[in-house]
Amino acid sequence: MSLNLIAKENKLKIAVVEFEVYGENIDVKDISKVVPEMLIAELDKIKKYDIEERLLLSKVLEEQKLNLSGFISSEVTNKVGQLYGVDAIVTGSIMKVSEEIYINARIVSVVKGEIISSGKVMLKNISQLSNQIEILANLLCGITKEQLREQKEIQQKKRTKEGIEYGIFFNDDIERSWTKISPLYLGYSHYSKLFDINGGGIIPLDGIKEGLGGVFLNFVFNINYYFGLGLGWINLEYKSESMNFDIHYNQAGILIKFRPLNFLNLRFLFSAVIRGEIEENKKKYSVTSGFRFPPHSGFCSTLEFRISDDFSAGLKKYNFLAQESDIKPEEIRSQLFSTGLFVNYGFTFANK
Repeated sequence: MSLNLIAKENKLKIAVVEFEVYGENIDVKDISKVVPEMLIAELDKIKKYDIEERLLLSKVLEEQKLNLSGFISSEVTNKVGQLYGVDAIVTGSIMKVSEEIYINARIVSVVKGEIISSGKVMLKNISQLSNQIEILANLLCGITKEQLREQKEIQQKKRTKEGIEYGIFFNDDIERSWTKISPLYLGYSHYSKLFDINGGGIIPLDGIKEGLGGVFLNFVFNINYYFGLGLGWINLEYKSESMNFDIHYNQAGILIKFRPLNFLNLRFLFSAVIRGEIEENKKKYSVTSGFRFPPHSGFCSTLEFRISDDFSAGLKKYNFLAQESDIKPEEIRSQLFSTGLFVNYGFTFANK
């Protein structure tokens, strides 16, 4: 990751040596070479140093009668500088204590043997190695963990994500004591700095004989990273042949997006039935809801947690409400609660 926190200056030429390993049962073969190689890759992304020699192996150093473990004298580092034409070397150690692994690294001047910068990280299991090496490389470049996290958040705000969603919905019409599970929800999402688009559909597996089907589309214009305004539309139909009813309506309204935290995305749709029909016991009703606040209108909310750059999961909660056009709001003809659990997987890419 190339960060803008690095000042433009004459770059030091560095070489990296094998790390000393203390302790047993570290579940990585040749970890004395693996860690410095990973560290080199991260340092190369940051571009603070010129890496002249990628990894000086202990065998090569032994041939030159040099020992870079433990304390490094200025005489030894001077000789390294003359042999390889570098200004500094990166050395370090890997130590396992109980179940924790500590990695220490330092950049040492070949002129005076003094430490230019150093860093230390700890991991509780080997799966954290890549992430901790990234932190260690930034520490060696003078970038703290807090600065790295802030920079990642800035980069996250600039990213665009395309994803697909899968979910399952639980539906309940409290006016008719009718409940039904919709096991197949598919959706698409586009999240970018300028706008978000989210659409999908509940696919009935029984041809809507005893179930629910519908589609929805949301569009949000992002005023900033944390807040957005837009429009939402829903077309819904659910029916029961055994209970002799068929309900169909279109619902539209104002959508508000709020992101209180970097990993949390909230969307609220305040909507009204713009066109609807209920057929029940051989009678038909034209229904509406008007633009009112809950509980006398439709209200939909989405709670989405970002687990990783490409993966998120969340909860959708829909409240569909409609009454006959010429009766009081309290005399409800249809009130459906629909709750969905979903996962979203896709890919992200940075915008320049």
